[in-house]
Amino acid sequence: MKYRFSDTTKAFESSAVREILKLTQGRSIISLAGGLPNEQYFPVEAVNEAFDRVFKQGKGVLQYGLTEGYTPLRENISKHLERKGIRAGVDNMLLTTGSQQAIDLLTRVYIDPGDVILVERPTYLAAIQVFQSRQAKLVSVDCDADGMITEDLERKIKQHRPKLVYVIPTFSNPTGKSWSLERRQSTLNLCKANDVLILEDDPYGELRFGGGEPMPSIFSLEQEANGGGGGGSRCRRFSR
Repeated sequence: MKYRFSDTTKAFESSAVREILKLTQGRSIISLAGGLPNEQYFPVEAVNEAFDRVFKQGKGVLQYGLTEGYTPLRENISKHLERKGIRAGVDNMLLTTGSQQAIDLLTRVYIDPGDVILVERPTYLAAIQVFQSRQAKLVSVDCDADGMITEDLERKIKQHRPKLVYVIPTFSNPTGKSWSLERRQSTLNLCKANDVLILEDDPYGELRFGGGEPMPSIFSLEQEANGGGGGGSRCRRFSR
């Protein structure tokens, strides 16, 4: 049989993440490329205890639930985010299996073939593959230790009229850099002024060594500027 696949499959390539993880199977290679946690720190007892508590509630815990996610969990996440200056009610929240799925969902509903997405140089390779699968045109923005260089971002917004800017401002993947407050604010200002959506990926925002206050997310900066409101937001934020 001759299979007639969709045109979008022509943009598919082998997943670099999948190829990296193949090397982690077995004990002959120690890979530092995949960001794998040390197994000796896995909270096995705590996870077992959590499972026991859940299944004591009855068989209904295995039943289908809301597409948006378990409501009590969303309520607790909402309270946690509020402590970080982010006001996101349960009706404005969707639980996914990591930010990779969230990136894919947003790209499906927002990006058409040929649309321009601005990204950091370098940026998260798995996000690049999602964008390429939707046949988006990727344009990288020059960066330094403080994040996207404002002048280059402004120039490329005017030149390419992007539909989306994808950023990881806190402990960027793969560089590990954390943007300065000034760069976060200037990126927000430029995107708001030019009606460009910001896709803010925050997988590592609560992981840090040593002291110091965590930097505010771009999302929280916008809410602060709007007086705490979330209407008309130009930023979408995902946490793993």
